[in-house]
Amino acid sequence: MKRSFISVMLLTVFCVFGYSAKPTMVEIPGIGSVGFEKKSGDVYSIGIPKWGTYDFKGYYNSVKDFDLTAAIPAGDFTDYVPGIGQILSILGLDTVSLRIQPKGLGIGLTLESGGLGSL
Repeated sequence: MKRSFISVMLLTVFCVFGYSAKPTMVEIPGIGSVGFEKKSGDVYSIGIPKWGTYDFKGYYNSVKDFDLTAAIPAGDFTDYVPGIGQILSILGLDTVSLRIQPKGLGIGLTLESGGLGSL
């Protein structure tokens, strides 16, 4: 009796922790399989293949209904696309905005005041 109780408890713990640790995988056109993991409230941690994992904010209702955005320093892309952070910085583009929806990933650049002055 005691042994079966312990077995049931261990099985329950493994099921709960095993389920909660796995991110929801979503197929994004042009990107591939992306892992969504809710952190708190409307903040989600999303792993983009070959780019890294970033915190996005927005809504996620299902794999077909979500809209999430993140603002990322341009220098963060240097690890994944060599030199891009320095080029964007020279041009005064120091913030990259990412928007992820079921139809794909959008990339926007923010021009800070005084940018493009070196041209």
